[in-house]
Amino acid sequence: MIKTLLKKQLREFFSVMFGRSVMGKKRDGKKQAGKGMIALYIFLLVYVVAVFGGMFFTYSLVFFESLSPAGLDWLAFSFMGLMATMLAVIGSVFMTHSMVYEAKDNELLLSMPIKPSYILFVRIFVLYLINVFYEALVLIPCVAAYFFVNGFNAFVLVNAVILLAVMPLFALALSCVLGWVVALVVSRIKNKSFISVFVSLAFIAVYYYFFIQIQNSINELVASGAIIAENIKTFVYPGYAMGLAASGDMLSLLIFTVMVLALFALVYYVLSKSFIRIVTTNKGAKKAKYREKAYRAASAEKALLRKEVSRFLNSSAYILNCGLGVVFLLIMAVFLVIKGEDVLALFGEIPTIGKIAPLIVCAGIGFMSTMNLVSAPSISLEAKTFWLLRSLPVSSWSVIKCKIGLHMYVTAVPSMICALV
Repeated sequence: MIKTLLKKQLREFFSVMFGRSVMGKKRDGKKQAGKGMIALYIFLLVYVVAVFGGMFFTYSLVFFESLSPAGLDWLAFSFMGLMATMLAVIGSVFMTHSMVYEAKDNELLLSMPIKPSYILFVRIFVLYLINVFYEALVLIPCVAAYFFVNGFNAFVLVNAVILLAVMPLFALALSCVLGWVVALVVSRIKNKSFISVFVSLAFIAVYYYFFIQIQNSINELVASGAIIAENIKTFVYPGYAMGLAASGDMLSLLIFTVMVLALFALVYYVLSKSFIRIVTTNKGAKKAKYREKAYRAASAEKALLRKEVSRFLNSSAYILNCGLGVVFLLIMAVFLVIKGEDVLALFGEIPTIGKIAPLIVCAGIGFMSTMNLVSAPSISLEAKTFWLLRSLPVSSWSVIKCKIGLHMYVTAVPSMICALV
């Protein structure tokens, strides 16, 4: 039973992540040509791994070159381990929310003669594999940087392999708790996409703030490394144990593993005991009261545009992946309001930059505008029901114009605000 559920869960996960056409299923007697798409996704995956791996290798190299001479290798491992955990939590918290708490087939599976513990185990196991991937993006480059600076160490290699299996359990425990909080908040809000976008951006902002702060404070970290190390040892003992374990200490590895397993076992036990109640309780949003009002007829183009706007605003994934430029444009506008005098002073101090200041402003706004890709995926998102539009007495140009219009509204307004500032 567990094998069947695991196969089903993995197929569902890859279907969501990479599209159903990649799976090569037959439709209407025709087999989808999935090999090209699989090759494309593999190329993109390798590219992402190479970019992130190179970035984390560079940061790890700076840490070890600065801290290894002082005998603080474990401190570098602790900081990189924290980065790995934060990346895993950010990357999996919403997957935990959708796969465990808000899965569409929860009630269907629970109605079958399947133990709830089997359902929970399979979903937790898939999330564990996802967390292993995120942790590996940081830990493997970190260990490589350690070997580059200090030479090969067999104990470090063995402990790193064990930590790569243990640390995702810690991130998974945090993701389950945060996923429950997200599910609790989202269930009480009418428009779930906005809270999902807000929480996602908050997680990303915190992660990059932490990342930038470490980059800016690397010299201070080296100068006061002993003090910071003592504080971590006193107040954040799991981080201290993890750092020592990564640097080759077997006793610390045992202590850290026991702590992580105990925490994960506690979270898993609570989830298993309350799984049915959590997934079947529908708190719902506040019921809307009916108010009689006149219905306003709209033209075909306005109706199509409203449909596009509704789809965009009700999909957090659509907003985050295709409308992030709006966020950066508004951030730039606020930044210019606060720091505008400093920017003007910079243009005045450097004559070369001052002469092309308008070009720089236009290029900046244009670059951030290109981060919006609202129209491009709109037809794919509508693929299953696109035939309904084609059956209506509406021209193809009207359909395309409304999809372009959505992009213009989403991008032009914040661009204009930024330009005016």
